[in-house]
Amino acid sequence: MIPIWCSSQNIYRNSVGDTLITITPQQLKTTNLIFVEHKHLKIENSLLQSKISNLEELNLNLTTMCDLKDQKLGEYDKEFNAFSKRETDLNKQISKLKKGRKVDMYIGGALIATVAGLIVFK
Repeated sequence: MIPIWCSSQNIYRNSVGDTLITITPQQLKTTNLIFVEHKHLKIENSLLQSKISNLEELNLNLTTMCDLKDQKLGEYDKEFNAFSKRETDLNKQISKLKKGRKVDMYIGGALIATVAGLIVFK
């Protein structure tokens, strides 16, 4: 009997005392709309929270990937600098060898000229 009495109090227009609450059909529609919107917003809120957590996880993964790429770039930079230094050292060695060959050519040419001069003037 109580559930019937409670539901009937919502549409009962003639209230006696202040313990009985009455609402109009328009108020009932508004109340129902509020409850439906609340339910919808509750579902939407949980979906948005899920989306936020997924985006945060994605952001964390992208940050990790970016850190790994930065680390690889650092390693490649070190490797490039090592190769560049080695190239510079090898170029220095080549220039030293070229200078050494010139000296050897001058000494060899002078020696040949001396021997040829000795043979001709003898």
